[in-house]
Amino acid sequence: MFKKERRPVAFELPKTSVHLRRLGEVLSAVHFISRGNVTHTPGYGALIALEILDVVKRISNSPIEAAAGYWQWP
Repeated sequence: MFKKERRPVAFELPKTSVHLRRLGEVLSAVHFISRGNVTHTPGYGALIALEILDVVKRISNSPIEAAAGYWQWP
């Protein structure tokens, strides 16, 4: 879990109590910031958030362009 390469915590199996605690902290940070979602588990919500972050970084538009594009989504 603590390798030099960076990977989302959701893709790692906890092997020690430290790993399990880290996974819990990451999940609760995502879950409580967004107040959670009753249709998805916190882990699935974290993966959705990672994908959204990746797409936004790839677009690399200004915040105004990104907000305008949100409202033009089909």
